[in-house]
Amino acid sequence: MQKAIGAGAAIFLILALVAVVGTDAEWFINYAFTVGMGCLVLAIVFGGGIPNGMAPGTHMQGHDTKEDRSRRNRWSIYLLLAAFPNLLGAISVYLYLHR
Repeated sequence: MQKAIGAGAAIFLILALVAVVGTDAEWFINYAFTVGMGCLVLAIVFGGGIPNGMAPGTHMQGHDTKEDRSRRNRWSIYLLLAAFPNLLGAISVYLYLHR
């Protein structure tokens, strides 16, 4: 779990360095928020929160194994934890600049 938060923080820091070089804070806020929301949406999809509208998901049909569910849940938690540093960082920078 610490690796997931570290990966999210690393992405956040890379975006911050690019924003410092480019001196554009709004770009940084937009991309950090986009990366965070992208990870959050993928975590929801992997977790089974958004089933396929055309056909029921395999988790509802019983075709997936315990290992498949475990792998999906691991990825879902990993992406959720990776989203937090980006979302919290984007919100905190936004609030700092627009106070």
